Amino acid sequence: MRLNMSLAGVQRMFRDVYGERNERLYDSENLLLRVFEETAVIAEIRRKEDHDGLGAAIAGFFGWLLGFCNNEGIGLARLLPQLRQETALYLYQRRNQANTLALGPERRDTARLARVAGDVLQYLWPG
Repeated sequence: MRLNMSLAGVQRMFRDVYGERNERLYDSENLLLRVFEETAVIAEIRRKEDHDGLGAAIAGFFGWLLGFCNNEGIGLARLLPQLRQETALYLYQRRNQANTLALGPERRDTARLARVAGDVLQYLWPG
């Protein structure tokens, strides 16, 4: 099943499903610790190159992140313009860095990362 929902809609859905439970069981600090734990899980999966487990780990991370944001009253959709601007600056810096590195695998990896991230950003936030 494919959901066609905005980020704000997804955040509201998570608030409706988990909001009361999270408020009862977790304060913001504990929710943020869960976000960090899930980040470590993702890092471990990447280290082991376990691509099959990556989707579930990202979903767990995203769920806890939304729980934290809901608890703090942070609307992720409102942050997208700022995120887009900061990410574009980061990618610009990475592309420039890739052009100044010596030829070799590191340069190719950095340039490929910048291209892929740029493609993802263009897909997510066209224009």
